[in-house]
Amino acid sequence: MQELVLCQNTLREVAFEQKLHPAFMMGHIWGPQGWVQGSLAVQKSPKLKSLHMELQETLPKAFRSIHSSRWRRLLSTTLSSHPVGELWQWNLHITSAKRAKIIADCILGSLAFVALFFSVDGSAVAARKASDCPVQQGTFLWYAFVAIASICLNLIPRSLITYFAYRGFVQHRPSLRNWQLRVRRCKDVGFWVLGVAISSLQLLLIMAFLANLREADEWKWMISFLVVLARKMLIVPLLACMFSSIGTELAALTQPSFASKPPKQFGLDMDLASHEATMPQSTSASAVWMKKVEELANRGITIRQLVGFYADLIEGTLMPHFDPDRSTTHDVVRQAIIPSSLKLRTSRSFMVVIHNAAKLAARDIFSSDPYCVVNVSRSSESKRKWQPWKGMGRTRTIKGNCNPSWNEAFLMQYVLEEDAIHFSVWDEDALSKDDALGEVLLPSPAFWCGFEGDLRLQGVNDASLRVSIRPYDCNADGVAALDNFREKVSERKPSKRVLHIRDAEASEALPSNGADSLDLSEKLVVIPSPRLWPLEASRGAFEEKAPTVSGLSYASCVNMGRPCPAEKMVTHSWGNKFSYLIGAILGDALQAERYDGVVELLKKHQFQELCEALTRNESLDTPYWVCAFSVNQHRGICATPPVVDSMGYRIVPCDCATEKHFNGDLSEMNKFDDMMAYLKRHLRRMSTTVRLEQVVAMEPDFALLKRVWCIAELVEANELHLNQATRISLAVRRCAVRRTCYALRLSSDPNSAAVRPS
Repeated sequence: MQELVLCQNTLREVAFEQKLHPAFMMGHIWGPQGWVQGSLAVQKSPKLKSLHMELQETLPKAFRSIHSSRWRRLLSTTLSSHPVGELWQWNLHITSAKRAKIIADCILGSLAFVALFFSVDGSAVAARKASDCPVQQGTFLWYAFVAIASICLNLIPRSLITYFAYRGFVQHRPSLRNWQLRVRRCKDVGFWVLGVAISSLQLLLIMAFLANLREADEWKWMISFLVVLARKMLIVPLLACMFSSIGTELAALTQPSFASKPPKQFGLDMDLASHEATMPQSTSASAVWMKKVEELANRGITIRQLVGFYADLIEGTLMPHFDPDRSTTHDVVRQAIIPSSLKLRTSRSFMVVIHNAAKLAARDIFSSDPYCVVNVSRSSESKRKWQPWKGMGRTRTIKGNCNPSWNEAFLMQYVLEEDAIHFSVWDEDALSKDDALGEVLLPSPAFWCGFEGDLRLQGVNDASLRVSIRPYDCNADGVAALDNFREKVSERKPSKRVLHIRDAEASEALPSNGADSLDLSEKLVVIPSPRLWPLEASRGAFEEKAPTVSGLSYASCVNMGRPCPAEKMVTHSWGNKFSYLIGAILGDALQAERYDGVVELLKKHQFQELCEALTRNESLDTPYWVCAFSVNQHRGICATPPVVDSMGYRIVPCDCATEKHFNGDLSEMNKFDDMMAYLKRHLRRMSTTVRLEQVVAMEPDFALLKRVWCIAELVEANELHLNQATRISLAVRRCAVRRTCYALRLSSDPNSAAVRPS
């Protein structure tokens, strides 16, 4: 009971400041049991998600301030629990207009009950004879009639109206969604029709009573009217203040320091209330440990890079025998990730400006309606021609012109030295398939240091396409240049792409390529390739040394050794199918509760459709922390694999010269809890809109909950009060659900989780 009182005090303080209804916050954000996990409203609404992050700092301050001042507690409780004050508080489920109607019905119902009581009693109306009263006074029937009438006039109609006023959520599936929307509209209509009918009946009863009220007994009615108003407007807030004060004082007697140390189940980070959320001081012995923790935290891998890796995997270039229906994460780590993480992979971003085309063929009667498409492709022949996760674009269509001028820019990101940029020009037809007007493939040596000129289109005589390509070593510089270009030509609005923390840090660390001074008429200069130093994985520093075969983490390889702070921590089992792991991560990026649809798209090689959805969701550049990619496997397990993988194929041990560390300060397998705590502090310090979250990639059989490390990560995330999202498959089993409930009960106790068999 004391915890409930302390929780309500804090919510009323926040409701007073933020104009939010306490019932809404208790149901979707924070309550007596701590932070609410899995709220559909918070997951689907960017505004509510931002509010949730804001309240992570507001609630600890509110808890401390409300329980440090009695006068403030009385003021916020009175204003937040007052019926008029509640109308100014936002509630997701019931609008203010409906709540005002419910309050009015409550008052009218009470007055109608008083009128009915006086009418039956006969002490205040003109008819005083017993024969004029339809029910004999003082009998059981009389008392039963008064009680039943009071329920019918107030409680039952109010409950029914509240049911009609409440609104929930609808399903994504169109069939259920349309049906639920129709039900919601019917409930809205029913609320107002039924509410007006009941209010009219109550007013009719009151007016009939007042018409027969004697003048000498008007004072009885006035007193009753004032009592009804006082009960709703004064007595209810005063009772709330009394219970708040009693509960708070009892909590102070049992725990004098509760204002600075709230109950653990609340999950409030009181460091935020004192603005002292800094890294703890480390001794010389733990400085190496914390440096390794920081290095691990900066090994995020983006959705764009994960899609590219899976595309290489399913194509067969990394793991020829990969089977999305059979290969496990452990198989992919041994057969693909470890062999692919022995050197850095040089990549750049390129802003491609498509200026104009000349001498295009006339595919219509006298002219053409041309548009241009740009993609990133492989230089060599491959089963997979396009790479849409690296960027693609289409210009607008220019009607009736064989010499069109577009002047549109697009950004190609993480382009490798073996990639090429493909241009194709098409004639748009409304009634038939678009006709090709020519294409050209530009290999990376031609544009790696910049390009500007005319490209001859293949398949059409004398047709050419004029383009400009400008390289950027930092992705953030490319985004800034693209926005600056579009603002200057005034043909498109600036890009709404989210600038992640890794982009901001990289933009500050690397020199700019002069994006702010870009001019259409200037000649693109040759930009030398950046100097890359070999990365020492065990120390996380750039040092010049003799070339050695020293392994890295895959995330370090694709990020060229640059820091990439992760924004989401993925908890997964290596026994899970690798396609399920990638599907769960992409499903989280798409905010899908189940990842089966994403897995099917991956199996069918529908990368363009998938990337278009991720682009609309602005999540292609969101960095995730996945131990299979973010941990340097060469510092631990690379040299001691099993003989064969789960499919029976032989695993070749890695012969790199990387020093192994299975425990101690330089080990990367014993610091996940410290890394999560570091990332939480780091992201909060670097951004006001990004907070560390945990994504649980659950298998169909829930085998993840049998792994000690996975349970430990769940417990640590709960201790750190992180937002946790579980992505599951439709192919769940009923027995697995029962096992889940049992394992989740164990996960609340770290000691019991530590002894779970793996």
